[in-house]
Amino acid sequence: MYNEIPHNDIKFQASPFIGDINNDDQHFRIVLNDKNEPLYLAKDGKLQDLNNPDYISSLLVENNQKVSDNPYKYEIYESNQPFKGIKFSYGKSDNLCGFVIIRYDKLNKIKELPKDMTNEMQNLAKARLGIDFGSKFICSLLVR
Repeated sequence: MYNEIPHNDIKFQASPFIGDINNDDQHFRIVLNDKNEPLYLAKDGKLQDLNNPDYISSLLVENNQKVSDNPYKYEIYESNQPFKGIKFSYGKSDNLCGFVIIRYDKLNKIKELPKDMTNEMQNLAKARLGIDFGSKFICSLLVR
């Protein structure tokens, strides 16, 4: 998941959470913590410990002091469970602005919804990626 509103920004924050595809329910449910709240993948600039071997996630690119001079803020998450939603908040006091809940289409009948592919086996081919930064305005991308 590519996120242009980092979870630890000083103004607006977007904190993603996942769903559990391991339950028998038709629609996978939000993974909850001990306080019965969504289990957010990151907090205070760090990846949260999900305390469950079925949930594996990582914060591949994080918004931290190393990139604080860059005006373009973003972060990238990886998870073995599908993303179920995002919490939006404002300011350091965690003022809640709202939630976005992702609804997936299990039957592939509603083209506006993302297709639920959690039960489909996918064989991804290995790829090599090369990026040539020819000048400050041009870059070429080679995928094999």
